Amino acid sequence: DSENTPVIRELNSYLNTQGAAQRTAGNVNPNARNLENLIFKNQSAVYFYSGNINTYGDKPKNLYSDLSSLRQVASTDFLKDNIEIVIVSIKNSNDLNGNLDMSLLSSLKKLKYVYFVCEVNASENNIARIVSNSSDKYSFYFKVENKS
Repeated sequence: DSENTPVIRELNSYLNTQGAAQRTAGNVNPNARNLENLIFKNQSAVYFYSGNINTYGDKPKNLYSDLSSLRQVASTDFLKDNIEIVIVSIKNSNDLNGNLDMSLLSSLKKLKYVYFVCEVNASENNIARIVSNSSDKYSFYFKVENKS
């Protein structure tokens, strides 16, 4: 059903569009600036892979993980209160067949953004198929980073 299909934006084109709008209108989209800060500036963070948790800083805003680990977020104890962005590693084409059930992330009360970092070629449609049970309180972004 298309009404529940999330809007997926390629990160660089989104930020470039926001930057152009800012230069034209002179106003900054606070959402774009916040997203940029979360991704590009050093933030307190939680790294959660295969059940292992590493926390850096007092009030982590960033959660780095992968699709299989994210299924365990609700039942795992870590500093969740300030997480605003989940940064999901997509390492191979099998990951593109995975699923991210957003209802499993409901314990992240301040979550606004999900950012997929893909090491394989991916499109908006590939990422949209991964996401299920989303709501309009979340924004989704992706970037393809070729590791070659």
